[in-house]
This record gives sequence, structure tokens and C-alpha cells, in this order.
Amino acid sequence: MADTGSAAALMSCFGIFMGSIGMTIISLSWSNTILVLGMMNILIGLASVALWLRISKKSYVMQVPERHIATASK
Repeated sequence: MADTGSAAALMSCFGIFMGSIGMTIISLSWSNTILVLGMMNILIGLASVALWLRISKKSYVMQVPERHIATASK
């Protein structure tokens, strides 16, 4: 039995938690805050792509057939 309320709460909590970690890191006294912010964005983006590529090939991830994508966009 799926509990979507719990899943939504976990997703919201994770977003707030990661945002607070990001604000804590960026508010430290850096010599070049803009460079640190850019590096954080690049590292998070690369980590997300790497995890996406690794997880998307797992057996428990359901692939959506192309025909469903084409009919949904009409």
C-alpha cells in the first residue's frame, strides 16, 4: 500500500534540509562567494547526472514506453 502523504512529506523535508545546508555553506566567510556558489551548482549538477545515469538502469525503475509519451503530449 503506497502512502503518498509520507512520500510528499519526505520530499519536502529533504528540500528544506538541503536548502539549509546550502545556506550554511554559502554564508561562511569565503574569499570569493560567487565562485563558491558556482562550484556548488556545478558539483550538485554533476552528482545529480551521475546518480541519474546509475539509478535509471536499475531493474526497479520503470521505463515509460515511447508510445505513452507521444500520446500524452497530444
